Amino acid sequence: MPWHARLLLGLGGLCALTGGAIAGGLGADWHPLFGSDGSALVFFVSAMALVGSGLFPIVLARLADADRGATPPPPPQ
Repeated sequence: MPWHARLLLGLGGLCALTGGAIAGGLGADWHPLFGSDGSALVFFVSAMALVGSGLFPIVLARLADADRGATPPPPPQ
């Protein structure tokens, strides 16, 4: 797995955890803006975007591996 995919997946997980904590009411203690309505939604949407961006290089790496392992068709006779 590419290192940048791991980084993006980790950051996505961190955003999701932060969004969960804010949705649970802990965000108001951290910053006044985190106590407002919809602030947890921002972190959940960011988490989904980061996870999607992290999955993209994984899919490309798997496709490249499948391409390298494919055998070309025999030449016509």
